[in-house]
Amino acid sequence: MGLSDFLSARFRRQSSTASSISISLDPNRPVIKNVQKEIDFALILLRFQNPRELFAFSPVCISFGFSLIHSGAAGSTKDQIRDFVLKGTSHKHFEKHFAKLNHSLLRAENGTEMCMANHLFADITLEVKNDYLQKIERLFRSGVTQLPFFENSHGSAVSINTFVGMKTKNHIGRFMNDLNFPIGRISMLTIVNFLVSGASTILVNAAYFLSDWSTKFDGAQTTKLNFHTNHMEKRQIDFLSSSRPVLYSENNEFRVLTLRYKAESFAMSIFLPINRFGLREAIMGLNSVKVQNLLTRANEEQIHILIPKWKIECDFPLTDAMPLLDVAEMCGPFAELDDIAPGASISQVMHKVLIEVGENGTTSTTDASCEYRCPPDNVDFLADHPFMFLITKDLHPLFIGTHY
Repeated sequence: MGLSDFLSARFRRQSSTASSISISLDPNRPVIKNVQKEIDFALILLRFQNPRELFAFSPVCISFGFSLIHSGAAGSTKDQIRDFVLKGTSHKHFEKHFAKLNHSLLRAENGTEMCMANHLFADITLEVKNDYLQKIERLFRSGVTQLPFFENSHGSAVSINTFVGMKTKNHIGRFMNDLNFPIGRISMLTIVNFLVSGASTILVNAAYFLSDWSTKFDGAQTTKLNFHTNHMEKRQIDFLSSSRPVLYSENNEFRVLTLRYKAESFAMSIFLPINRFGLREAIMGLNSVKVQNLLTRANEEQIHILIPKWKIECDFPLTDAMPLLDVAEMCGPFAELDDIAPGASISQVMHKVLIEVGENGTTSTTDASCEYRCPPDNVDFLADHPFMFLITKDLHPLFIGTHY
């Protein structure tokens, strides 16, 4: 019997006596259906990336960014954006859903905060439509600032950086570099930054997430172990170690460990493939129903865990994905975005995200002095090979990525 088989059998025996922590799912409730669509949206983007590397992005931030464009779109462009992000809903429900989610994430909860900057910047020569400005302010608490983009790109970049820093409590610093001030492009820098090309209008959607674990890891227990990328490659990295009650579930493809943050509506789940080096294949077969079942039908177990301490910073060229995801029109010459400004169009979408997980929680920078050693024999959950992770709020996918 292999290690994964032994552990699977062990947890199946424990599950018969463990207390089940579950959420009753009514398939007819719109909120559950919307969460399923959000998860499927995240998985579609993740599969496009070819997850064979350290990689992460924020589906909720991408969704908010596209929601701002959706608010000024019309015709088939508006339909494509809606179907790309939240397929099957009405345009009115699309706007209501993300407006409500946006407002809920702005409320700090027990050691967890999500700071967001949602704002419109436009060149001083541009006449942005008032109806559009009023709409995004009502739905997303965004506003408008006129800046001299072409006359003073440096000063405009400084103004945007200052605004984002203020809105995110200086967690996000240099948001835009004036040396390559991207007039005529859409970019997602640091978290999300939108630029509507041609019309010289920038829609900024920035977010910062900070949270402490419900139970912090002891830095003295952090140790260096081998992380196996594949059968031939391995590297030594820091592993967080703890024995504690955690939520655990499994199916034929994944063993899933869920760690709570201080605010109980937030959690991070590690999806460890049972096939040791079969993460990509397992992700290809994953969908929102399977994810929700794994997360909501978990049992609370006393488990000795070893998980990597990691920091991921990466770019995601979303423009490359759009032609394959039926949203090519939004970036093409026939985009119907005149409700933002006459002639508005989108030329490029990029996404950059930073995720750091340590002893205290997500974005922790705690360091520990440790030496390499072999994992102890009594480890129940050892994440020493490629896995997927998901950070959620009430099952809404905030961040998703792969650890390789």
